[in-house]
Amino acid sequence: MAVTYNGTSQSSGSTQSTVDVQDQYSLEYVSATTYKLIVDVQVLENGTSHSATYHAYVLKNGTVAAITATQGGQSVNLTGSEVSEVQFGIFGAFVFQAQLIDNLGTYTETNFFHSNGTSTVTVGANAFTASTYVPNNLPETITNCDGSTTNLTAFSLTEGRPAGATYPLAVNAVYAGSVTSGGVTTTSNVSVQVTAATVAS
Repeated sequence: MAVTYNGTSQSSGSTQSTVDVQDQYSLEYVSATTYKLIVDVQVLENGTSHSATYHAYVLKNGTVAAITATQGGQSVNLTGSEVSEVQFGIFGAFVFQAQLIDNLGTYTETNFFHSNGTSTVTVGANAFTASTYVPNNLPETITNCDGSTTNLTAFSLTEGRPAGATYPLAVNAVYAGSVTSGGVTTTSNVSVQVTAATVAS
């Protein structure tokens, strides 16, 4: 899957982070709880450009559990807080994709969202029917199952299932808003566009 990702993120009391990312993801395997990925990345983060290859274990809720990073012939293993330092810029597109699909029930819940219609979309060589969901109102405030609160100021999600795919694909998504959890508010403004995908055989 090839993805372009642009976004900004800022938590209470921290410096804003801005990224433009071009990712090429290869899925090594999927278990009931985890994706194992190889990611080739071109990143422009806060004005600094770099490229690298990453091997990562990503939980289906979007949490990156562990990363092996290879850049310039050197490899390093990252876990714990080290992962959170690179998660947004490097795996932002995949994490956002995983979170969208993991929370698809929320984003199609008629109390908060409605279908804005269907269309045929083409991602790489795959043409399939996709549905677009938008909020009933903006801003939209949602209390999540874990007690956190999401306040959306902009949102749209186009998702569908390519022929032969086990899981739906968030083809295009725009998200602006904040999540407050445990007294910490994280504000994000994200746009994700899947530009190519291959259904694994």
